Amino acid sequence: MGTVRPRAPRRRSWFAALVAGALALSMGLISPAAGGPLTELLPNIEAQPAFGLDVIKSGGTKYLRFSTSTPNIGTGPLQMVPKKDDCNGDGDFENDRTAQQFTFFDMDADGVFTRGVDTQKEKRIAGCFFFHAAHNHWHFEDFANYRLTKLSDGKAVATRTKVGFCMLDSLRTHPELPGSPTSRYYDSCQPTGAQGISVGWEDLYSAQLEGQNFDLTGVADGKYCVRINIDPNNRLEEASDDDNRSARAVRLVGMNVTPLSRAC
Repeated sequence: MGTVRPRAPRRRSWFAALVAGALALSMGLISPAAGGPLTELLPNIEAQPAFGLDVIKSGGTKYLRFSTSTPNIGTGPLQMVPKKDDCNGDGDFENDRTAQQFTFFDMDADGVFTRGVDTQKEKRIAGCFFFHAAHNHWHFEDFANYRLTKLSDGKAVATRTKVGFCMLDSLRTHPELPGSPTSRYYDSCQPTGAQGISVGWEDLYSAQLEGQNFDLTGVADGKYCVRINIDPNNRLEEASDDDNRSARAVRLVGMNVTPLSRAC
Protein backbone atom coordinates (compact mmCIF):
# COMPACT_ATOMS: atom_id res chain seq x y z
CA MET A 1 0.00 0.00 0.00
CA GLY A 2 1.36 3.46 -0.90
CA THR A 3 2.73 5.76 1.77
CA VAL A 4 1.09 9.15 2.24
CA ARG A 5 3.72 11.88 2.54
CA PRO A 6 3.30 14.39 5.43
CA ARG A 7 1.82 17.72 4.36
CA ALA A 8 3.30 21.09 5.22
CA PRO A 9 2.96 21.86 8.95
CA ARG A 10 0.11 24.04 10.12
CA ARG A 11 -0.89 25.56 13.48
CA ARG A 12 -2.57 23.01 15.73
CA SER A 13 -2.97 22.17 19.40
CA TRP A 14 -0.28 20.31 21.32
CA PHE A 15 -2.66 17.36 21.74
CA ALA A 16 -3.38 17.14 18.01
CA ALA A 17 0.35 17.34 17.28
CA LEU A 18 1.02 14.55 19.78
CA VAL A 19 -1.62 12.31 18.25
CA ALA A 20 -0.39 13.04 14.70
CA GLY A 21 3.20 12.29 15.68
CA ALA A 22 2.27 8.97 17.28
CA LEU A 23 0.27 7.99 14.22
CA ALA A 24 3.13 8.87 11.87
CA LEU A 25 5.56 6.88 14.00
CA SER A 26 3.28 3.84 13.95
CA MET A 27 2.99 4.06 10.15
CA GLY A 28 6.74 4.19 9.70
CA LEU A 29 6.85 7.77 8.39
CA ILE A 30 9.00 9.04 11.26
CA SER A 31 12.41 7.59 12.01
CA PRO A 32 12.69 6.68 15.70
CA ALA A 33 16.48 7.11 15.50
CA ALA A 34 16.59 10.44 13.71
CA GLY A 35 13.29 11.86 14.99
CA GLY A 36 12.36 13.19 11.55
CA PRO A 37 10.80 12.08 8.26
CA LEU A 38 12.27 8.95 6.70
CA THR A 39 14.55 9.31 3.69
CA GLU A 40 13.39 7.66 0.48
CA LEU A 41 16.13 5.46 -1.00
CA LEU A 42 15.65 6.12 -4.70
CA PRO A 43 17.17 4.36 -7.71
CA ASN A 44 19.17 6.31 -10.28
CA ILE A 45 19.31 4.66 -13.69
CA GLU A 46 22.19 5.88 -15.85
CA ALA A 47 22.27 5.61 -19.66
CA GLN A 48 25.71 4.45 -20.78
CA PRO A 49 26.86 5.27 -24.34
CA ALA A 50 26.17 2.59 -26.94
CA PHE A 51 28.92 -0.01 -27.37
CA GLY A 52 29.56 -3.28 -29.20
CA LEU A 53 28.52 -1.66 -32.49
CA ASP A 54 28.57 -3.50 -35.79
CA VAL A 55 26.83 -3.45 -39.18
CA ILE A 56 25.07 -6.54 -40.51
CA LYS A 57 22.79 -7.51 -43.36
CA SER A 58 19.63 -9.51 -42.76
CA GLY A 59 17.09 -10.29 -45.47
CA GLY A 60 18.77 -7.80 -47.77
CA THR A 61 18.48 -4.95 -45.23
CA LYS A 62 21.47 -3.31 -43.58
CA TYR A 63 21.33 -2.69 -39.83
CA LEU A 64 23.51 -0.92 -37.28
CA ARG A 65 23.47 -2.98 -34.07
CA PHE A 66 24.57 -1.83 -30.63
CA SER A 67 24.51 -2.85 -26.98
CA THR A 68 22.91 -0.85 -24.15
CA SER A 69 23.87 -0.75 -20.48
CA THR A 70 21.74 0.81 -17.74
CA PRO A 71 23.42 0.72 -14.29
CA ASN A 72 21.62 1.72 -11.11
CA ILE A 73 23.88 4.13 -9.21
CA GLY A 74 21.24 5.25 -6.71
CA THR A 75 20.73 4.46 -3.03
CA GLY A 76 17.78 2.11 -3.59
CA PRO A 77 16.75 -0.56 -6.08
CA LEU A 78 14.58 -0.05 -9.14
CA GLN A 79 11.83 -2.53 -8.31
CA MET A 80 8.88 -3.17 -10.61
CA VAL A 81 6.05 -5.54 -9.71
CA PRO A 82 3.37 -6.60 -12.24
CA LYS A 83 -0.31 -6.46 -11.34
CA LYS A 84 -2.67 -8.63 -13.36
CA ASP A 85 -5.29 -6.41 -14.94
CA ASP A 86 -6.15 -4.94 -18.34
CA CYS A 87 -3.41 -2.30 -18.46
CA ASN A 88 -3.98 -1.21 -22.07
CA GLY A 89 -7.78 -1.52 -21.99
CA ASP A 90 -8.09 -3.97 -24.90
CA GLY A 91 -10.30 -6.38 -22.95
CA ASP A 92 -7.57 -9.04 -22.67
CA PHE A 93 -6.38 -9.67 -19.10
CA GLU A 94 -3.65 -12.12 -20.18
CA ASN A 95 -1.43 -10.13 -22.58
CA ASP A 96 -0.40 -7.31 -20.26
CA ARG A 97 0.16 -6.29 -16.65
CA THR A 98 0.16 -2.94 -14.88
CA ALA A 99 3.70 -1.98 -13.89
CA GLN A 100 3.97 -0.90 -10.25
CA GLN A 101 7.19 0.75 -9.06
CA PHE A 102 8.05 0.30 -5.40
CA THR A 103 10.54 2.59 -3.66
CA PHE A 104 11.82 1.99 -0.13
CA PHE A 105 12.39 4.16 2.95
CA ASP A 106 15.48 4.17 5.15
CA MET A 107 13.96 2.64 8.29
CA ASP A 108 17.20 2.55 10.32
CA ALA A 109 18.44 5.94 9.05
CA ASP A 110 21.85 4.61 7.96
CA GLY A 111 21.63 5.82 4.34
CA VAL A 112 21.96 2.26 2.99
CA PHE A 113 19.24 0.03 1.54
CA THR A 114 19.03 -3.27 3.44
CA ARG A 115 16.45 -5.90 2.49
CA GLY A 116 14.40 -7.06 5.42
CA VAL A 117 15.18 -3.86 7.32
CA ASP A 118 14.05 -1.06 4.99
CA THR A 119 10.60 -2.54 4.48
CA GLN A 120 8.46 0.62 4.39
CA LYS A 121 7.73 1.36 0.75
CA GLU A 122 5.72 3.54 -1.60
CA LYS A 123 3.89 2.38 -4.72
CA ARG A 124 3.54 4.24 -8.01
CA ILE A 125 1.91 3.19 -11.27
CA ALA A 126 4.58 3.45 -13.97
CA GLY A 127 3.07 1.93 -17.13
CA CYS A 128 2.57 -1.55 -18.53
CA PHE A 129 4.29 -4.88 -18.97
CA PHE A 130 3.71 -6.77 -22.23
CA PHE A 131 4.71 -10.24 -23.38
CA HIS A 132 7.35 -10.14 -26.14
CA ALA A 133 7.33 -13.30 -28.25
CA ALA A 134 10.75 -12.45 -29.76
CA HIS A 135 12.35 -12.67 -26.32
CA ASN A 136 9.80 -15.11 -24.84
CA HIS A 137 9.36 -13.02 -21.69
CA TRP A 138 7.72 -9.90 -20.26
CA HIS A 139 8.99 -6.36 -20.90
CA PHE A 140 8.39 -3.04 -19.22
CA GLU A 141 7.21 -0.92 -22.13
CA ASP A 142 8.76 2.41 -23.18
CA PHE A 143 11.90 1.91 -21.09
CA ALA A 144 14.08 3.43 -23.83
CA ASN A 145 14.09 5.35 -27.11
CA TYR A 146 16.97 5.26 -29.61
CA ARG A 147 17.83 7.77 -32.35
CA LEU A 148 20.53 7.86 -35.00
CA THR A 149 21.23 11.51 -35.84
CA LYS A 150 23.59 13.33 -38.16
CA LEU A 151 26.67 14.60 -36.35
CA SER A 152 26.58 17.80 -38.40
CA ASP A 153 23.08 19.08 -37.63
CA GLY A 154 21.42 16.61 -35.22
CA LYS A 155 18.76 15.56 -37.73
CA ALA A 156 17.38 12.07 -37.06
CA VAL A 157 17.87 9.53 -39.86
CA ALA A 158 16.64 6.42 -37.98
CA THR A 159 14.73 5.79 -34.75
CA ARG A 160 13.64 2.99 -32.44
CA THR A 161 10.85 4.13 -30.12
CA LYS A 162 9.00 2.46 -27.26
CA VAL A 163 11.77 -0.08 -26.66
CA GLY A 164 10.80 -2.49 -23.87
CA PHE A 165 13.17 -4.09 -21.37
CA CYS A 166 12.96 -7.05 -19.05
CA MET A 167 14.86 -5.47 -16.16
CA LEU A 168 17.41 -7.82 -14.60
CA ASP A 169 20.62 -7.78 -12.59
CA SER A 170 23.03 -8.63 -15.42
CA LEU A 171 26.39 -7.45 -14.06
CA ARG A 172 27.60 -5.94 -10.79
CA THR A 173 29.41 -2.89 -12.15
CA HIS A 174 29.54 -0.68 -9.03
CA PRO A 175 30.33 -2.96 -6.06
CA GLU A 176 31.65 0.04 -4.14
CA LEU A 177 28.16 1.51 -3.73
CA PRO A 178 26.69 1.01 -0.23
CA GLY A 179 23.83 -1.48 -0.30
CA SER A 180 24.98 -3.24 -3.49
CA PRO A 181 24.21 -6.98 -3.06
CA THR A 182 26.99 -9.45 -3.84
CA SER A 183 24.64 -11.70 -5.83
CA ARG A 184 21.85 -10.84 -8.26
CA TYR A 185 18.42 -10.35 -6.77
CA TYR A 186 16.33 -9.64 -9.88
CA ASP A 187 16.68 -12.65 -12.18
CA SER A 188 13.24 -13.38 -13.64
CA CYS A 189 11.11 -12.08 -16.50
CA GLN A 190 7.96 -13.96 -15.54
CA PRO A 191 4.48 -12.34 -15.41
CA THR A 192 4.54 -12.66 -11.62
CA GLY A 193 7.21 -11.51 -9.21
CA ALA A 194 9.46 -8.48 -9.30
CA GLN A 195 11.72 -7.21 -12.07
CA GLY A 196 14.35 -4.57 -11.44
CA ILE A 197 17.94 -3.45 -11.08
CA SER A 198 19.72 -3.62 -7.71
CA VAL A 199 22.00 -0.91 -6.37
CA GLY A 200 25.38 -1.22 -8.07
CA TRP A 201 24.12 -3.59 -10.79
CA GLU A 202 23.32 -2.98 -14.44
CA ASP A 203 20.88 -4.37 -16.97
CA LEU A 204 22.73 -5.27 -20.17
CA TYR A 205 20.96 -5.53 -23.52
CA SER A 206 23.34 -6.93 -26.13
CA ALA A 207 23.46 -5.98 -29.80
CA GLN A 208 22.18 -9.42 -30.82
CA LEU A 209 18.78 -8.89 -29.20
CA GLU A 210 15.70 -7.76 -31.11
CA GLY A 211 15.21 -3.99 -30.99
CA GLN A 212 18.89 -3.16 -30.52
CA ASN A 213 19.44 -1.84 -34.04
CA PHE A 214 18.73 0.82 -36.62
CA ASP A 215 17.51 0.12 -40.15
CA LEU A 216 20.12 1.83 -42.35
CA THR A 217 18.00 1.84 -45.50
CA GLY A 218 18.61 5.19 -47.19
CA VAL A 219 21.29 6.23 -44.65
CA ALA A 220 24.42 7.46 -46.44
CA ASP A 221 27.99 6.94 -45.29
CA GLY A 222 29.04 9.64 -42.85
CA LYS A 223 29.34 10.67 -39.22
CA TYR A 224 26.43 10.09 -36.86
CA CYS A 225 25.40 9.96 -33.20
CA VAL A 226 23.76 6.98 -31.52
CA ARG A 227 21.50 8.58 -28.91
CA ILE A 228 19.95 6.64 -26.02
CA ASN A 229 17.13 8.01 -23.87
CA ILE A 230 16.12 5.96 -20.82
CA ASP A 231 12.61 6.42 -19.37
CA PRO A 232 11.68 8.98 -22.06
CA ASN A 233 8.19 9.50 -20.60
CA ASN A 234 9.49 10.11 -17.04
CA ARG A 235 7.32 7.39 -15.55
CA LEU A 236 9.95 6.11 -13.14
CA GLU A 237 10.75 7.77 -9.82
CA GLU A 238 14.51 8.36 -9.65
CA ALA A 239 17.00 10.43 -7.70
CA SER A 240 17.92 12.24 -10.94
CA ASP A 241 16.84 12.28 -14.58
CA ASP A 242 19.93 14.23 -15.68
CA ASP A 243 21.88 11.09 -16.63
CA ASN A 244 19.11 9.33 -18.57
CA ARG A 245 20.57 10.33 -21.94
CA SER A 246 23.80 9.36 -23.66
CA ALA A 247 25.35 9.76 -27.11
CA ARG A 248 28.10 7.98 -29.04
CA ALA A 249 29.66 9.49 -32.18
CA VAL A 250 30.37 6.99 -34.98
CA ARG A 251 31.53 6.91 -38.59
CA LEU A 252 29.61 4.68 -41.01
CA VAL A 253 31.32 3.52 -44.20
CA GLY A 254 29.77 0.62 -46.05
CA MET A 255 29.63 -2.36 -43.70
CA ASN A 256 31.97 -0.75 -41.20
CA VAL A 257 31.25 1.34 -38.11
CA THR A 258 33.98 3.15 -36.16
CA PRO A 259 33.41 4.88 -32.78
CA LEU A 260 34.73 8.46 -32.73
CA SER A 261 36.34 10.22 -29.80
CA ARG A 262 34.55 13.50 -30.37
CA ALA A 263 31.37 14.43 -28.51
CA CYS A 264 27.96 14.53 -30.14
